[in-house]
Amino acid sequence: MTKVLIVYATDYGNTQKMAEAVASGVTSVPGTEVEVKFAEDVTGDDVIASDAVIVGSPVHMGSPDWRVKKFIDQVCGPLWIKDSLIGKVGAVFATGGGFGNTGGGAELTMLRC
Repeated sequence: MTKVLIVYATDYGNTQKMAEAVASGVTSVPGTEVEVKFAEDVTGDDVIASDAVIVGSPVHMGSPDWRVKKFIDQVCGPLWIKDSLIGKVGAVFATGGGFGNTGGGAELTMLRC
């Protein structure tokens, strides 16, 4: 069984809707299970127990949400130092309205996740 962890923060519910859509796609693959969690609720044990981690964030002026940054710094950072993330698959997604329907910096947000 492949375990996928979806970590996200949301302001107006749009990133949550996207996280749920991603989870639906994950569960459509035989042999996978998914856990969806708010960024502030994720522990190092959650990450270690996962084969893949997908991070989602709303766009904040071309940057990830502060809760996602905190997750990366406080949960993933110590695991990275210990090489505990080796072999895990990672992915990101971002939601934004922005200027000219371009997402207002979604591409920069995903680079920073």
